[in-house]
Amino acid sequence: MFMNDNPTAFIFPENEIERYRAHGLAHARLNQMCPVPISECMIDLSKLVEIAAPLYFWDKHTPGAPHVIIASTKVAGLPEDAQALDLDSVISGIRVRMHYRRPNRREDFFDPIYQK
Repeated sequence: MFMNDNPTAFIFPENEIERYRAHGLAHARLNQMCPVPISECMIDLSKLVEIAAPLYFWDKHTPGAPHVIIASTKVAGLPEDAQALDLDSVISGIRVRMHYRRPNRREDFFDPIYQK
């Protein structure tokens, strides 16, 4: 687990920034945040934008907190539920909202946040 100055923002660890630099993919494993968010948080994309503009993101559908994958290039085997980001705007983050319907059922909503 790692901690950052803003407990409601996911900041990519250095190994994920290097993965993004080398392969165009970065994993935001929200279950590694301390404390783990239970309702809402933001994935800060500022470090990734400095390398290359993200083009897609998707949820890996894992138990526990969401696991979001960010891609800067069209990767082989892009999942059907991958969401394309607006290429005409500069993205700063993705807001993740988690809604619990039943103890074992969670719906996640992802809202890209663009700079004005």
